[in-house]
Amino acid sequence: MDGTLRHRQIEAGGSSVHVVEAGVPGAPPVVFLHGFPTSWSSYERMLRLAAPTAHAIAIDLPGIGGSTGDPTDGTKKAIAERLHEVFQVLGLKDVTLVGGDVGGMVTYAYLRHVTGLARAVILHVVVPGVFPWEVAVRDPSMWHFHFNAKPDLPEILVRGRERPFLDHWYDVLSGDGTRITEQSRQSHVAAYRAEGALCAGFSWYRAMEQDTRDNEAVTAPIDVPLLYLHGTKPAGHSLEPHVKGFEAAGVRHVTGAWVPDSGHLAQEENPEAYWSLIADFAGLPGTDRKGS
Repeated sequence: MDGTLRHRQIEAGGSSVHVVEAGVPGAPPVVFLHGFPTSWSSYERMLRLAAPTAHAIAIDLPGIGGSTGDPTDGTKKAIAERLHEVFQVLGLKDVTLVGGDVGGMVTYAYLRHVTGLARAVILHVVVPGVFPWEVAVRDPSMWHFHFNAKPDLPEILVRGRERPFLDHWYDVLSGDGTRITEQSRQSHVAAYRAEGALCAGFSWYRAMEQDTRDNEAVTAPIDVPLLYLHGTKPAGHSLEPHVKGFEAAGVRHVTGAWVPDSGHLAQEENPEAYWSLIADFAGLPGTDRKGS
């Protein structure tokens, strides 16, 4: 199966959700969720890598880029519930849900508040209400969590200046900013220049206190297997606090692994290695290391 991408809109709960697919419908579904400040196109190369063995799907989160209408209240529980509606419309069963950054928070919320996943993958993010969340949000390097959560101010300062603001994060978050291509940067910036998109993105941060309450309020064990991944750049991080945090939150089957030669945006920095880890976890044949 080639890596031809198919775009469509799915109506769900007041949202028109932009969905991009590759591979064969009916093959094992793998769904990719982006975070801030990226869009579905962050996973374009991974869609092509996954196409030969999976029904690969990337989604613009509600309110971002091609996803219009009701962006939800920004809570990860509400976004997960909206995605569940999308999965039902698409007829997806036994989904492997993959999320990085805010998409990783949504993936955990799906595990915690919705049912039906076969397995989950979370990349390089702390999750509200799950250790080491309370440590991370006190780290001065996480200042943007607090800035982005301010009412109205981020929109006032960033609107019309999206490119330099988002460029800063592509360079800071990645292990090697040159791997975030000009085409990719332009695509993401365009997604956040869409009407209401900045507000939708910042709402994810404004909702994190509620996310913490939502995640801490439900303590039932989670039996869905979870793979926690982290880029190797910058050096000095440890997977153990994250794995133990998920275990303490009730995830019974969690493993951790490194995505080599990448930072926070592994899907763009080293998609071949990232997909190989996912394919192995999901029991799918591996990827052609030549990529797309």
